[in-house]
Formats: sequence, C-alpha cells, structure tokens
Amino acid sequence: MVAHDIDFALSIADKVIFMDKGAIIKEGKPYEFLMESENSRISKFIQDAFLGSPDIRIYTGSEEFQAYHLNLMKQLPAGSTAHIIGAVGDTWYTPMGEKYQEYLESRIKKKIIWKMLMYEHGAEEAQLVKNNPQLNIFHVISRDVKNMANINIMSNGIVILQIFNPIPTIIEIKNPIIAKSYLNYYDDLLKSSKPFEIK
Repeated sequence: MVAHDIDFALSIADKVIFMDKGAIIKEGKPYEFLMESENSRISKFIQDAFLGSPDIRIYTGSEEFQAYHLNLMKQLPAGSTAHIIGAVGDTWYTPMGEKYQEYLESRIKKKIIWKMLMYEHGAEEAQLVKNNPQLNIFHVISRDVKNMANINIMSNGIVILQIFNPIPTIIEIKNPIIAKSYLNYYDDLLKSSKPFEIK
C-alpha cells in the first residue's frame, strides 16, 4: 500500500519503505522512522507530516519505548540532567530489556545525570549509585505521593511521561513552560524526600 498520511501509515504498517525520487532511502519497522535522526530528509518529512501537535508525541510498546530512550541518549548534550519524579525501579528496566545496557553505557559516557525521586528501588539503583555516585543522585519519597506515571524533566525543556500498564507508553511534551512547572513540582517533593542509602 502507498500512503502519504504518516499517522495512518505508521498505525497499520508492519514494515515501512521511505522513497525519495524513486529510490529507496530506508526500509524498516514503523517505530524506526519515528526515531530517525541520521537521515535529515526522513527527519524533516516526519516532523512536517506528523499529525497533531508538534509539541506532543506518543510512543507505545516495548520496541518504541526502547528506541525512544536510545535516541534520547543520542540527542541529549553531554552533561545534561534528567530530573525524575516517581521512579519505579524494575518497572522501567523491564521494557528496556536487553537495550538497557546500551542505554546505560551511553548515559555514562555522556555523563548524563539522573536526579531521581523514587518510591521503588532495588539492586540496580544501589549499583548505579555505587558505581557512579556523581551521575546518580537519588532520593526516596513517600509512597503516599505515588503517581500513575514516571515523570522525567529534561534539561532541554522536554517532559517525558511514562506509563507502564498495560503496555509501556511514552508521552513526550516539548514545552519549556510545562517543563518548568514539573521542575518546581520536583523541587517541592525533594524537600520532603530522604537521601537514598545503599544497604
């Protein structure tokens, strides 16, 4: 099937072929096109054709979840900080699956800092703090403030809402005013948190 409506094409396709002037430029799964950053022609087409607000995008399923996070690591400048509200331990690592190690290596190499307020934590968080304490600044918050989503506020003005049930879903909001509001919320919660301690 040939389609120029990107929302329709990506919602029904198992495989997408991108052509330009009669030549195949890229062939792959739909989520790979949403995350395209290497081919400027495809990136521009996706950006120009995306249905809905250019400031809000939704990614669903484990493959899109993994691709989104790996692409995020490529795009963030070295030394960036992610403020995370409501970290949920293994609930986040599970959909990353085997891609988590690649994500972690990229994050460490680029010195991306996680400032995390979490209500669930385990062995992985303890290992992160032990191995790279300067990149992993964690605090524990009361379960009473548990949110249905994990909220990430990136230093580039992007807010990432992550919902894990029934399928992993990311809602990306590119709006510095909303990011600032969530950062204020982070700061308020930080005041009532306790530093994470390795046991």
